[in-house]
Amino acid sequence: MTRFASALSFLRAARLPAGVRFFLGYAAVVYAIAFLYRATFLIVYGYRLGGATPYQVFRAELYGFRFDLSTIAMLLGPFLILGLTQPLNRFPAFRALWRYGPLPVVFLAAAILTADILYYENGNKHVG
Repeated sequence: MTRFASALSFLRAARLPAGVRFFLGYAAVVYAIAFLYRATFLIVYGYRLGGATPYQVFRAELYGFRFDLSTIAMLLGPFLILGLTQPLNRFPAFRALWRYGPLPVVFLAAAILTADILYYENGNKHVG
């Protein structure tokens, strides 16, 4: 059994509602995108760190992890709340809204992160 499969079996054993497990999957994808962004940024622009110690870089990565979690909560939280609204889940259009609504949001977030790296390359500052 692979590690990924064992993690999925843990989620099934945790007796979480299916909607919550669904959004944990979305959250894992968004976190993977954010982690790849930070890793790419560190690799490409690591020479600009100057005299930063590895401890300072590690602390910055921890702050980035916390920021990523709060961003995931803001992006996916409203859809999770919609998914947990049981009386409205009997309507197929409502289920489609909270199941497929996060997809454009995830793609938009990935596009903004890509644009941020390109803008940083040319403007030496982040978007925003």
